[in-house]
Amino acid sequence: MITEAALRAEAVSVSFGGVAALSDVGFSAAPAAITGLIGPNGAGKSTLFNVLCGLVAPDSGTVWMGEREITGWPAHRRARQGLARTFQRPELFGRLSVRDNLMAGWEASRGWGVMRRGAEAVGWARVDATLDRMGLTQLSGRSADGLPTGQARLVELARALVTEPRVLLVDEPGAGLDPEETALLGEHLRSLVADDGLAVVLVEHDMSLVMQICDRVTVLESGRRIADGTPEQVRRDPLVVTAYLGEEDAA
Repeated sequence: MITEAALRAEAVSVSFGGVAALSDVGFSAAPAAITGLIGPNGAGKSTLFNVLCGLVAPDSGTVWMGEREITGWPAHRRARQGLARTFQRPELFGRLSVRDNLMAGWEASRGWGVMRRGAEAVGWARVDATLDRMGLTQLSGRSADGLPTGQARLVELARALVTEPRVLLVDEPGAGLDPEETALLGEHLRSLVADDGLAVVLVEHDMSLVMQICDRVTVLESGRRIADGTPEQVRRDPLVVTAYLGEEDAA
């Protein structure tokens, strides 16, 4: 059994203008598992997410992928080492087709490697296989601009997957989705864990989705980690109930 964390943060602290956004926070995501990151607005979730991605440099602490420290690495270098992310609001290239959006993601993950002979054919094959897996082939020629929210989120997820990541960070993918779309999203994420062994980090406010699909959950509140455990353990933790879930959601 693989026990080494695919991604972890150790004793991370971040301040903005003297205000502590994160204080000595530890976090880890295991391979072949979905790790939820939850907490009230202002808890520090987005800051930690951006530290993991390389968009925010911590004041102190370290970030690791496997046994390699990546604390000082820029975001593009982390991406080329197998870390991919989606955004709270889908960040697609509106004037490009769905298929071209995925190709843009694949090219960005390869850097100068796209100049190799035959690389383009390899990229398109990867794009088409990913579209098929995500059930998006019928949308491949459509402009990304104007896609419904549910489809746009799946396209953004597909664009992240086309890079063949080892770690996938997903930022509030359930926002704006109806129950059917949310269920489909959950199925896709569980499939990535079961079939590809991905380490998935999920920031999400939909507690039903979190409790259904996550293997482990970390809870932040006021920049500090207040709980970490299985969904059931977190649901029953008095600190989490008081700070975030409330009695109704904990029931």
